[in-house]
Amino acid sequence: MLRDVAVLALQGAHAFELGVFCEVFGIDRGDDALPVYDFALVSGTGDSVPMRHGFEVRTRHGLERLASADLICIPAYDLHVRQPDHLTEELRAAVDRGARVLSICTGAFLLGEAGLLDGRRCTTHWRHTDELARRHPRARVESDVLYIDEDPSWRPSAAPPGPFAVGRPPFSGTPAPPHVTRPERANAVATAARLGRCPPGLS
Repeated sequence: MLRDVAVLALQGAHAFELGVFCEVFGIDRGDDALPVYDFALVSGTGDSVPMRHGFEVRTRHGLERLASADLICIPAYDLHVRQPDHLTEELRAAVDRGARVLSICTGAFLLGEAGLLDGRRCTTHWRHTDELARRHPRARVESDVLYIDEDPSWRPSAAPPGPFAVGRPPFSGTPAPPHVTRPERANAVATAARLGRCPPGLS
């Protein structure tokens, strides 16, 4: 069962996609009888991380926090910003021990750099699918889907699962984080996320 979620605060990350992960996994909705996750915002580059939009995000956790995570989330980031090599090493180690990874938009490029997309179906924002395929020719890049779950039967006790790589033609990446929770809690979390945006009856 999904309990422990870590979100990578990357240099040059996009605020919207980072916020999607925080909204779905980082808010305590226990009063609504929904699961409460052990949530952490994690940095591999110090406790203050510059975002793409000219502000910084402060974190309390370094990469050591990934060691306990069931799910590691990678937001979109500016592809002109090179991420530290040790991030890919940590992602590979996490998947080797059985963690799952989930990316939105250009976050898929970090999974590619870690070698986690080799031989797997994956996607990214439609503007970047050709570049993803060029940089990572062993990945099976698809451009006509909203998101891909490479291993829909995933359970924490199973063999190391396939990573997610998520596309985002405007806002289409947002269904993917709630999708991760559905095998365990049906549509409850997805419903809560919708109700946070729309009043009952319109969701």
